[in-house]
Amino acid sequence: MNSAKTTLTTLIFLLSLTACSVALQPGAEKINLAKSDPAPECKELGDVKGSSNFGMENVKNDLRNQALGLGANFVRMETVMNNPKGSLITMTGTAYACP
Repeated sequence: MNSAKTTLTTLIFLLSLTACSVALQPGAEKINLAKSDPAPECKELGDVKGSSNFGMENVKNDLRNQALGLGANFVRMETVMNNPKGSLITMTGTAYACP
């Protein structure tokens, strides 16, 4: 019985970790994130903001998902803010459609 309880506890822990990650929407993996300005022919589509308590990769995934919703294929990353009282990381950027 103790082994079954340990297995169940481990399974619940692993499931909770995957529930905390931000999954990329189909197509979002193609969105380029950069700190530099886009090419001059790119069209600005709007601001995007990503956040997560579970690491920078999840923040970037959230940013890409939001940019995808605007029809963007490029995001200029602008600010990163860390919450001093917790683990929340927030990143802002500008989404662009580039040829």
